[in-house]
Amino acid sequence: MLAWLVVALIAIGAVAALRSPLAWDEACTVARRHLPELLGMEVGIGRCELDPLTGAVRLYGISAYPAGTEQPLLSADSAEVKLGAVQPFFGSVELASVRVTRPRIHLDLAPPAGNGKTEPKAAKAPGRCPLEALQRVDLSRMEVADAEVRVVLPGGRRVTSTSSLFLTDP
Repeated sequence: MLAWLVVALIAIGAVAALRSPLAWDEACTVARRHLPELLGMEVGIGRCELDPLTGAVRLYGISAYPAGTEQPLLSADSAEVKLGAVQPFFGSVELASVRVTRPRIHLDLAPPAGNGKTEPKAAKAPGRCPLEALQRVDLSRMEVADAEVRVVLPGGRRVTSTSSLFLTDP
């Protein structure tokens, strides 16, 4: 009987510790350290929350900047990821659901402003795709609320689209 009580107290203590702001700060530190390498971009995260009972990770104030740019390629007010199964021997992760609130994507396809002369650009070695890591993720459900996509085109033209979507794996 005493053994069960000790196990219950340890479990309750572990859940309480993971739901603390100290654990959340550590989770944010880990995400800030590893996401730039994974995505190939500078990453900003305002704050994080962990919920061990539901397996949810919540990120607030998210942004991803390509190197040397001032405008984020992607920003969002918040994102919630609920974990599914992790398959360490196969290197894949199953996500039960992803919910993103107010994501904003900004693509600038206009040539850089210059002196009006067109100079040939040096050939740039192709880099790896920043989304390559997503090939190892199995996503069951995704919800995007109030998304906005802005595209700046050559000649000063712009395209803006707003939408919400909900996707599930059949």
